[in-house]
Amino acid sequence: GTISIKKTVAADHGTPSLDTVDVYVTNKDGKYVKEEAGVFSLVDDKTTIQVKADGTEKELTGLPVGEYNVAEVLNENGELPVAGYVFDKTSVTSGSVNVTANAKVDFNLVNKYLKLAEIEISKVEVFGNDGIIGAELSLYKKTGTGDQLVETWISTKEVRTFTLLDGEYFIREVNAPDGYIKSTLDVTFKVNDGTVTE
Repeated sequence: GTISIKKTVAADHGTPSLDTVDVYVTNKDGKYVKEEAGVFSLVDDKTTIQVKADGTEKELTGLPVGEYNVAEVLNENGELPVAGYVFDKTSVTSGSVNVTANAKVDFNLVNKYLKLAEIEISKVEVFGNDGIIGAELSLYKKTGTGDQLVETWISTKEVRTFTLLDGEYFIREVNAPDGYIKSTLDVTFKVNDGTVTE
């Protein structure tokens, strides 16, 4: 029988670049499908099959009848990282197929990604660009069920960098440093398609 594997990459905004992925294909006895010169066989040693990430069909032909597991090789966090994007846990990265004689079975791997925006935050003087040390600041994301705390930190002279998903956010000063008055105004901004707007 034959297993036809297709791999596609999707993103909410734009499509991250990914050429090929490594895939484990194993039978119920734990043997790995190995490709050598276009011929597929079952072996004991752990081996991978390379699949193009553009939706091109990769056919594994001449396989013995039975159940097989197809699993994309992911990192220790269960992700396939792509710079500037976050891996969506709704991605299809593994599953089982049943190979029958003289038939082809399809399996689709789909990775979904969400684009990230990088933002730098600092607490500065009203009439200047000098960083203020010691302000306690909190970054929140607005959600349908209330405000979700992203992080609280103490300001330094350096900017603090965050990598954020799409959404509406605000920064709140929790405590002012000695000699300063705490701001009562939240600073709001939006992230859309990896871009920050006010």
